[in-house]
Amino acid sequence: MAERYDMRTAVFFIISILLIAGLAACGNAAPEPADPPAAESAAAEPAAAESAAAEESASEESTDKPVAVVVEGVEIPAFSFMVNETEITEKDMASYPVYSVQTTSTNTYGTTTTRIYVGYSMSDVLDAAGFSEAFSTLVTLADDGYTVSVNKEIAMEPTTLAAISEDGKIFKKGLWFAPCVSDVSPDYLRDLALVTPEN
Repeated sequence: MAERYDMRTAVFFIISILLIAGLAACGNAAPEPADPPAAESAAAEPAAAESAAAEESASEESTDKPVAVVVEGVEIPAFSFMVNETEITEKDMASYPVYSVQTTSTNTYGTTTTRIYVGYSMSDVLDAAGFSEAFSTLVTLADDGYTVSVNKEIAMEPTTLAAISEDGKIFKKGLWFAPCVSDVSPDYLRDLALVTPEN
Protein backbone atom coordinates (compact mmCIF):
# COMPACT_ATOMS: atom_id res chain seq x y z
CA MET A 1 0.00 0.00 0.00
CA ALA A 2 2.87 2.37 0.79
CA GLU A 3 4.42 1.70 -2.65
CA ARG A 4 1.13 2.63 -4.35
CA TYR A 5 0.94 5.85 -2.32
CA ASP A 6 4.54 6.74 -3.25
CA MET A 7 3.85 6.03 -6.96
CA ARG A 8 0.78 8.28 -6.97
CA THR A 9 2.71 11.03 -5.22
CA ALA A 10 5.56 10.78 -7.72
CA VAL A 11 3.16 10.93 -10.70
CA PHE A 12 1.31 13.88 -9.16
CA PHE A 13 4.62 15.66 -8.52
CA ILE A 14 5.81 15.13 -12.14
CA ILE A 15 2.50 16.35 -13.58
CA SER A 16 2.62 19.40 -11.32
CA ILE A 17 6.17 20.26 -12.43
CA LEU A 18 5.19 19.91 -16.10
CA LEU A 19 2.12 22.08 -15.58
CA ILE A 20 4.12 24.80 -13.80
CA ALA A 21 6.82 24.72 -16.50
CA GLY A 22 4.16 24.99 -19.21
CA LEU A 23 2.50 27.95 -17.53
CA ALA A 24 5.84 29.66 -17.02
CA ALA A 25 6.66 29.23 -20.72
CA CYS A 26 3.35 30.88 -21.71
CA GLY A 27 4.36 34.06 -19.93
CA ASN A 28 7.55 34.48 -21.99
CA ALA A 29 7.24 36.57 -25.13
CA ALA A 30 8.73 35.20 -28.32
CA PRO A 31 11.89 37.00 -29.40
CA GLU A 32 11.30 39.66 -32.04
CA PRO A 33 13.01 39.14 -35.39
CA ALA A 34 15.92 41.40 -36.27
CA ASP A 35 15.39 44.10 -38.91
CA PRO A 36 15.99 42.78 -42.44
CA PRO A 37 18.87 44.29 -44.38
CA ALA A 38 17.96 47.41 -46.38
CA ALA A 39 18.04 45.58 -49.75
CA GLU A 40 15.58 42.94 -48.53
CA SER A 41 13.37 45.62 -47.04
CA ALA A 42 13.31 47.61 -50.30
CA ALA A 43 12.46 44.48 -52.28
CA ALA A 44 9.69 43.59 -49.85
CA GLU A 45 7.96 46.99 -50.14
CA PRO A 46 6.49 46.48 -53.66
CA ALA A 47 5.31 42.98 -52.71
CA ALA A 48 3.69 44.35 -49.56
CA ALA A 49 2.04 47.12 -51.59
CA GLU A 50 0.71 44.57 -54.13
CA SER A 51 -0.56 42.39 -51.29
CA ALA A 52 -2.28 45.35 -49.62
CA ALA A 53 -3.84 46.39 -52.95
CA ALA A 54 -5.09 42.83 -53.53
CA GLU A 55 -6.58 42.72 -50.03
CA GLU A 56 -8.23 46.11 -50.56
CA SER A 57 -9.58 44.99 -53.93
CA ALA A 58 -10.91 41.76 -52.40
CA SER A 59 -12.64 43.67 -49.62
CA GLU A 60 -14.16 46.07 -52.16
CA GLU A 61 -15.38 43.14 -54.27
CA SER A 62 -16.96 41.48 -51.25
CA THR A 63 -19.13 44.55 -50.66
CA ASP A 64 -19.96 45.08 -54.35
CA LYS A 65 -22.61 43.19 -56.24
CA PRO A 66 -21.78 39.78 -57.77
CA VAL A 67 -19.83 39.56 -61.02
CA ALA A 68 -20.55 37.27 -63.97
CA VAL A 69 -17.39 35.58 -65.26
CA VAL A 70 -17.39 33.71 -68.57
CA VAL A 71 -16.38 30.07 -68.13
CA GLU A 72 -15.43 27.63 -70.85
CA GLY A 73 -15.35 23.87 -71.09
CA VAL A 74 -18.56 23.37 -69.11
CA GLU A 75 -20.42 20.20 -70.04
CA ILE A 76 -24.03 21.19 -70.64
CA PRO A 77 -26.65 18.56 -69.83
CA ALA A 78 -29.96 18.34 -71.69
CA PHE A 79 -32.61 20.74 -70.37
CA SER A 80 -35.87 22.30 -71.40
CA PHE A 81 -38.11 25.09 -70.11
CA MET A 82 -40.52 27.58 -71.62
CA VAL A 83 -40.25 31.32 -72.22
CA ASN A 84 -43.86 32.28 -72.84
CA GLU A 85 -44.79 29.71 -75.50
CA THR A 86 -41.25 29.11 -76.79
CA GLU A 87 -39.35 26.06 -75.61
CA ILE A 88 -35.69 26.71 -74.74
CA THR A 89 -33.24 23.80 -74.75
CA GLU A 90 -29.50 23.37 -74.45
CA LYS A 91 -29.34 23.44 -78.26
CA ASP A 92 -30.93 26.91 -78.36
CA MET A 93 -28.35 28.17 -75.89
CA ALA A 94 -25.30 26.53 -77.50
CA SER A 95 -24.03 29.77 -79.09
CA TYR A 96 -24.33 31.82 -75.88
CA PRO A 97 -21.63 32.16 -73.22
CA VAL A 98 -21.83 30.32 -69.91
CA TYR A 99 -21.22 32.39 -66.79
CA SER A 100 -20.15 31.65 -63.25
CA VAL A 101 -21.42 33.90 -60.46
CA GLN A 102 -20.65 33.73 -56.75
CA THR A 103 -23.44 35.10 -54.57
CA THR A 104 -24.37 35.31 -50.91
CA SER A 105 -27.95 35.15 -49.68
CA THR A 106 -29.84 34.76 -46.42
CA ASN A 107 -32.79 32.40 -45.97
CA THR A 108 -35.95 33.02 -43.93
CA TYR A 109 -34.28 31.50 -40.84
CA GLY A 110 -31.40 33.98 -40.98
CA THR A 111 -28.79 31.54 -42.27
CA THR A 112 -26.39 33.15 -44.74
CA THR A 113 -24.91 30.99 -47.50
CA THR A 114 -22.44 31.67 -50.30
CA ARG A 115 -23.02 29.71 -53.50
CA ILE A 116 -21.62 29.57 -57.01
CA TYR A 117 -24.08 29.29 -59.89
CA VAL A 118 -23.07 28.43 -63.45
CA GLY A 119 -25.42 29.01 -66.35
CA TYR A 120 -26.83 31.37 -68.96
CA SER A 121 -27.73 35.01 -68.37
CA MET A 122 -31.48 35.55 -68.44
CA SER A 123 -31.00 38.32 -71.02
CA ASP A 124 -29.42 35.71 -73.35
CA VAL A 125 -32.28 33.31 -72.63
CA LEU A 126 -34.83 35.97 -73.63
CA ASP A 127 -32.78 36.68 -76.76
CA ALA A 128 -32.70 32.97 -77.67
CA ALA A 129 -36.48 32.88 -77.26
CA GLY A 130 -36.78 35.80 -79.68
CA PHE A 131 -38.34 37.97 -76.99
CA SER A 132 -37.71 41.65 -77.69
CA GLU A 133 -40.86 43.29 -76.34
CA ALA A 134 -40.86 45.71 -73.43
CA PHE A 135 -41.62 44.27 -70.00
CA SER A 136 -41.51 45.48 -66.42
CA THR A 137 -41.53 42.20 -64.48
CA LEU A 138 -40.10 38.76 -65.12
CA VAL A 139 -42.13 35.97 -63.51
CA THR A 140 -40.53 32.54 -63.14
CA LEU A 141 -42.43 29.40 -62.26
CA ALA A 142 -41.05 26.12 -60.89
CA ASP A 143 -42.59 22.79 -61.79
CA ASP A 144 -44.01 22.59 -58.23
CA GLY A 145 -45.89 25.91 -58.60
CA TYR A 146 -43.40 28.12 -56.68
CA THR A 147 -43.01 31.52 -58.34
CA VAL A 148 -40.45 34.28 -58.16
CA SER A 149 -40.91 37.71 -59.72
CA VAL A 150 -38.14 40.23 -60.32
CA ASN A 151 -38.19 43.63 -61.97
CA LYS A 152 -36.71 44.16 -65.44
CA GLU A 153 -33.54 45.75 -64.06
CA ILE A 154 -32.71 42.61 -62.05
CA ALA A 155 -33.86 40.28 -64.84
CA MET A 156 -31.49 41.88 -67.34
CA GLU A 157 -28.46 41.86 -65.01
CA PRO A 158 -25.73 39.61 -66.46
CA THR A 159 -25.66 37.90 -63.05
CA THR A 160 -29.29 36.75 -63.27
CA LEU A 161 -28.93 33.19 -64.49
CA ALA A 162 -30.81 30.20 -65.73
CA ALA A 163 -28.28 28.06 -63.91
CA ILE A 164 -27.27 24.52 -64.81
CA SER A 165 -25.34 24.01 -61.57
CA GLU A 166 -25.22 25.22 -58.00
CA ASP A 167 -21.91 24.71 -56.16
CA GLY A 168 -20.83 22.25 -58.85
CA LYS A 169 -23.98 20.10 -58.58
CA ILE A 170 -25.92 19.76 -61.83
CA PHE A 171 -29.69 20.24 -61.60
CA LYS A 172 -31.83 17.15 -61.03
CA LYS A 173 -35.16 18.08 -62.67
CA GLY A 174 -34.81 21.61 -64.00
CA LEU A 175 -32.50 24.60 -64.04
CA TRP A 176 -32.25 27.11 -61.20
CA PHE A 177 -33.46 30.67 -61.61
CA ALA A 178 -30.71 32.58 -59.81
CA PRO A 179 -31.04 36.38 -59.59
CA CYS A 180 -27.56 36.62 -58.05
CA VAL A 181 -27.85 40.31 -57.13
CA SER A 182 -30.55 39.31 -54.64
CA ASP A 183 -29.33 38.60 -51.13
CA VAL A 184 -32.59 36.84 -50.17
CA SER A 185 -32.69 33.06 -50.71
CA PRO A 186 -36.46 32.86 -51.42
CA ASP A 187 -35.76 34.84 -54.63
CA TYR A 188 -33.96 31.77 -56.00
CA LEU A 189 -35.99 29.04 -57.64
CA ARG A 190 -35.13 25.48 -58.65
CA ASP A 191 -36.73 23.27 -61.30
CA LEU A 192 -37.47 26.18 -63.65
CA ALA A 193 -40.44 25.41 -65.90
CA LEU A 194 -41.69 28.74 -67.26
CA VAL A 195 -40.37 32.28 -67.70
CA THR A 196 -42.94 34.97 -68.41
CA PRO A 197 -42.02 38.60 -69.07
CA GLU A 198 -45.01 40.80 -68.09
CA ASN A 199 -45.94 44.48 -68.21
